[in-house]
Amino acid sequence: MQNSLNCLAIVCEASGRIREVLYNGLKDMENAAGDLFFHDILHQDSMQKAENFWKQLDEQGLALNWELNVQVNGEICTLDFTGVRVQDNMVITAGDSRDILNDLYQELLKVNNEQTNLIREAYKKYSTQAREQQFMEEGNTVLQEMTSLNNELTNAQRELARQIVRLEKLNSQKNFFLGMAAHDLRNPLGSIKLYAELLQEDMKHQLSETGAGMLDKIQSLSRFMLGMVEDLLDVTKIDSGQINLQLENVRPGRVVQDALDPLRMLAREKDISLNCHVLEDLPQVNLDVAKFTQMVTNLLTNAIKYSPSGSTVDVRLYTRDGYLVLDVSDYGQGIPGEEMDRLFAEYQTTSSRPTQGEGSVGLGLAIARRLVEAHDGTIEVQSSQGAGTTFTITLPMHLKSGHDALHKEKKTIEQKPLNFSGRILVAEDEPMNQTILARYLDKMGVEYKLVDNGQKVLQALQEDSFDLILLDIVMPEMSGVEVLQRLRTIEKEQGREKLPVVVMSALDHEEQENFLQAGADDLLPKPFNFQRLQRVLGSILSPEAG
Repeated sequence: MQNSLNCLAIVCEASGRIREVLYNGLKDMENAAGDLFFHDILHQDSMQKAENFWKQLDEQGLALNWELNVQVNGEICTLDFTGVRVQDNMVITAGDSRDILNDLYQELLKVNNEQTNLIREAYKKYSTQAREQQFMEEGNTVLQEMTSLNNELTNAQRELARQIVRLEKLNSQKNFFLGMAAHDLRNPLGSIKLYAELLQEDMKHQLSETGAGMLDKIQSLSRFMLGMVEDLLDVTKIDSGQINLQLENVRPGRVVQDALDPLRMLAREKDISLNCHVLEDLPQVNLDVAKFTQMVTNLLTNAIKYSPSGSTVDVRLYTRDGYLVLDVSDYGQGIPGEEMDRLFAEYQTTSSRPTQGEGSVGLGLAIARRLVEAHDGTIEVQSSQGAGTTFTITLPMHLKSGHDALHKEKKTIEQKPLNFSGRILVAEDEPMNQTILARYLDKMGVEYKLVDNGQKVLQALQEDSFDLILLDIVMPEMSGVEVLQRLRTIEKEQGREKLPVVVMSALDHEEQENFLQAGADDLLPKPFNFQRLQRVLGSILSPEAG
């Protein structure tokens, strides 16, 4: 038998006295039977442990895998002890390992003597209990590992929850500061752009080619920065969950045409043709006009930006299977297939570059997708490198939720006149905006009076008569909202006809709609736009003859 020097098999009485040595691989155990007790064969430092071993063996009938020290050839050796109670006897085996104990039992069973049955019964009991203990140990190990993993998972979930709360707080703070910074930048950037336009108009015959190019660059950069600021404002609102649809029953073809008009100049600057194909007799659909316009604008701006000079951008609006479908196609450089997955991610750009070096912060398409999804629609893209890209928006004709917003039919002006008759009261406290408005109104030949706070508006109305008020919302002493409320109250009490009021504001569409509900007749968003101002005046004032 291998490693026989480190094996031992003895039979002890209940008192602990060694009755018989069945196998002795320990030379120090010669003549042990009848003269020694179990504890006598152990080293002194294992006495306490040996008492516990014997107690378990006596009470439970089985003690497995106890490591006890013995002295072998003058040296201390640790052996694995196992005890089995068979009738009134304690069969105890010891060895270097469990495998050696198994070998020892097998060896003892080959001996055909009166102890064979005793050993066979002890081995049977040992084998059964050993397997059960091994199973339990393995089960306990698995259970401990599962418990450990579960604890780690619980801790990880708690940490993840804490990090999510922290990130949500940081994201909220980021959105707040981005929104605040963008809002504060929008008006001065708009003014820079408008001043550059006015300067270019006044001095177009006096500027050198270099000077004219510099002014063009100022306009281009200010337009880009203004667009970036608008995108930042949009994405901060969207990330904050502030997408409130103001649904109107409208003709989508007209909305698309209106969205194209401001972009035709941008396309002309790059010698790009904008073609619009609208299916005749399109039904009216429920849309948030401002947000649908923004979807169209973002896709068109993107198409123009990546199209080469002399090319075409096609816009198609039609119905398919009960859905409204908008296609915007360019014939530019296309998008690499491996970059399509990140196309609609915020602050992501592709390796394709704008054809005239225009800037991009990677928000336009992300915003378009979020607005489309708010309408329960989808946006898809097909692209081929070197052949162009087509974006397709599909919207349901009738949304399941939402309500019709206040919808006013406004007069359309086929030939927008330059001059209007009537007197206008302009309430604006910002000097730059005053200068721009005065310049625009002078250009249109309109008589006007400028005041810089809400209190002066009411005072001017007492002293003189006007045909229209251009009313800023944020003003000192009395806000535009208070002025509007007081004016409508006075008109109602005195039975006077309502004086048209156009609200001027840099606030978003939803907040501006509140002013319409409060009694305003129209909205003039900031930064100002000459064509928009002309259109607003044309819907209220009469054009001058000639």
